[in-house]
Formats: sequence, structure tokens, C-alpha cells
Amino acid sequence: MFKLRGYQDKGINACKEVLLSKKSTKQVVVAPTGAGKSIYIAYSAGAVDYPLIVLQPSKELLKQNYSKFTQIGGKASIYSVSTKEFQRDNVAYTIIDDKEIPCQEIGHITYATIGSIMKDLEKFKKLKVRGIIIDECHLNTQKGSQIKSFIKEVKIKNVLGLTATPVYLTNSMEGSSLKIITRVKNKLFSDIRHVTQIQELVKNKYWSPLVYRVFKEDGSVLKPNSNGSDFTEQSQKEFFELNNLDKKVKVIVDKLRKQAIRKSILIFVPTIASAEKLSSKIKESKVVHSKMTIKARNEVVDAFRKLEVDVVINVNILSVGFDHPQLDTIITTRPTMSMGIYYQQIGRGVRIHDDKKSCAVLDFSGNFQRFGKVEGLNFERIEGYGWGMFKGDVLLSDYPIMGVNRPTKKSLGLSRSKSGYVKFDFGKYKGLSVDQVGRQDKGYLVWMYDEFSFKGAKGKILKEDLKNYLKL
Repeated sequence: MFKLRGYQDKGINACKEVLLSKKSTKQVVVAPTGAGKSIYIAYSAGAVDYPLIVLQPSKELLKQNYSKFTQIGGKASIYSVSTKEFQRDNVAYTIIDDKEIPCQEIGHITYATIGSIMKDLEKFKKLKVRGIIIDECHLNTQKGSQIKSFIKEVKIKNVLGLTATPVYLTNSMEGSSLKIITRVKNKLFSDIRHVTQIQELVKNKYWSPLVYRVFKEDGSVLKPNSNGSDFTEQSQKEFFELNNLDKKVKVIVDKLRKQAIRKSILIFVPTIASAEKLSSKIKESKVVHSKMTIKARNEVVDAFRKLEVDVVINVNILSVGFDHPQLDTIITTRPTMSMGIYYQQIGRGVRIHDDKKSCAVLDFSGNFQRFGKVEGLNFERIEGYGWGMFKGDVLLSDYPIMGVNRPTKKSLGLSRSKSGYVKFDFGKYKGLSVDQVGRQDKGYLVWMYDEFSFKGAKGKILKEDLKNYLKL
């Protein structure tokens, strides 16, 4: 059993409310990186009495989540072909906490990956699965995703999503922007049930202090990809080479090693070629990338966690879900337009450890200039607007990522008069409340109620106030 932190109690209760709801519900619980989402999942999964699926985007996360569940005394099955490590008597096994676990079994509670369970829809239909927990629910839950198809086909009623970043990266004529996952068309989730803010963890010292150092590099070669979701891999490679980042990073790593103040260094690079080039210059460093065998990758990661290897250079692998509390240095050379990718990269270093005073973030990518400190991120519901992602008071979601002028929390909200009616923030009566306009020009209110197109949360509130004032 775990000694729960105060915010974890609140988060777990919110998860249970979603899963135990008698009505069909699909909601999200937001918990920052390092908050312990695997603990949220373990305790909430243990509270249900119906067949449940716990879905993860990777085998690494599956193993972490399964391990936490068994540590609190839970019993579950695993259904994920990707976790297979060996086979005996025609049964596939994986190893978790030094135990051999069958990895193609369906049970009352099943930890799974989507690719595997999609192949056995009929089995889950017969089991009458009622609920599903989706870890990292900002991934693979948009229109046309396998997860949405599975939920529809199996007729799952209770859907709980967990994530640190409840946003999708979308593209439009105005450019790429971040959209809260409950504010998109054909959305899976209807609402955000609960948010634990990053600042709560920082304030209570559950996050390692982050020390940023920013190196200004030439980003003129960076180009958006065809859908505007990120920079092209080719332009990221050109950025790495143009700025001689292999030489610059080597110098930094040599200094850190000489000073002996940093024990564990994780470097993010854009391509496998750049990883291998950099590794050839940094003695005794290791690389991790998708073309390695699973065995070779696991050996590097295990040695890194045990501090037998102090520098690991990785390409899009050790980001989501990688847990290494002693990690005390992050070096980024991989530029991105995605707040999610940036957050996940920096998030690898926020876990606390007795032997770690802080985590240094050395930015060679320009990402800090684009997004700033991750500690400043927060998700809030603004009356008359709805949920938004903010950096301090400034709105990050719904507007082009490269845009300069952005609304603030204050400018988004609807103000009210002393009488309680909404004030207009547009039109010829801007600044006046509904009742003030009514006393001057009631016909204007009648026209607006009949003809105006009320859009979004603000529109709904204004329409309701007009209806109440006009007694319709």
C-alpha cells in the first residue's frame, strides 16, 4: 500500500466517481507528470466490481501501471502482444517485478494495449466490459482512432481518461494550435472532471526544482510539416547540423562530468543519425532509438536507471512514461511545435529523489523560447469560455502556436453587473449589462434572442440571461 498525498486522494476520488457513475460518462482527470497517475489507476481500478480494461499507449507504461496495481494487492491479466519477452508451452510471457506473467490473457481487470485488444473484440463483448481507463488519453483518441472504435463496438459506458496534457495539436488555415480535448468536434470526452495543478506539486515539493539554461541557436532552417503539427524531421536534422550541436553538447557534457555535480544526463536529439554522431563524440554514452532490438534497448535503460551509464542519447523513446527519479540533467536539441512533446521531455526530470537537489534543463532547441517554464502551465475553466490551457494568465490553447497576441483569463471571462446579469463585451452596448440595455432598448434584446447565433460557452450564458430577463 502507498501513503497517499493529499492531491492524490482528491484525484483518485474523481476517478472513482467517473468509473462508478450509474450513467454513461466519458471524462478526463488531469494529473501532472510525476503526480503518480499509475497510483490513480491502481486505486480506482480496484474500486470497480465490473469487467474493466486499463489501456496504455506503450508496453513500458503497461508494466509500470500493472506493477502498481499488484503492489496494492490487486489481481489483473495482461493482454498485450508487444510485452512478450519469451514463450513457453505455447504461452507468451513478460517479466514484471522479476515475475513471469502471461501476456495474452483476458480477465476481470485487463491491462492492455489497443493494437492487441482490437483483434479480439468478440471476447470483450462477451465479457460485457463496462468501463475503460485510458492512460495518456491525449494520444490516439481523436476521430477515427482505434480506441474510439473499440469503445463503440464493445459499448463501453464508463470512460476515464488520464493525462498531464489534455490537448490535441490541430491544424487550420491560421496555423497549428492546441485544442482542449473536450473542445473539439466528434470528441470522445465530454468534460474534464478534475485537475491537479503543477503548482500544487511545486509548492509542496513533490516536483524537483528545475534550473533552466537557454542557448540561443539559429532556427531559420526549421519548417512545419505538411499538416503543421511539428517541424519536419529533415529541417530538425538541418537545425542540428547548422548549429554544430554535436560539438556544443559534447563540451557541456564534458564540463558536467568534470564538475561531478550531475549523475544522470538524458539528451533528446531529432534523428537516429544525430544520436549516433553525438554518441561517437561522448565517451561511454549510449543511444536509444526505435531500430534497436527490445533486448538492447532494455539493457541500456536498466543500466541508466542503475547509474551504470551516465549519459543516454535518445530519439523519441524516453519521453512518455519513462520513470527515472535520479535523472538530474536534460539536454534538448530536438525543436518542436508541440507543447505536449516539450512537456513530456522536461517532465522526465521532475520526479524527486533523496540524492537529487534539482534537475538542470539545458535548451539548445528553442523550445524554451516557444513555451517557457513548464511550471507555469495550468488548466482552468473560465466562466463563459470553458476549459483552457494557460501559461500563467495567458491562453495557450485555441490560438495559433506561433501567434503573438493572446487573450488572458480576465479578457476571456464574462463580467457581470451588481444585479447579476452578464455585461456585453461586443456590439453597440458593449460594457452594459443585459438589464441596463433592457431598460434602454428592450427591442434590441428581443431581436438578439430571436436572430443572434449563440456560440460556445459564452453564448449559452448570454442566451440564458436574455431568456431570464425577457421572461421567455
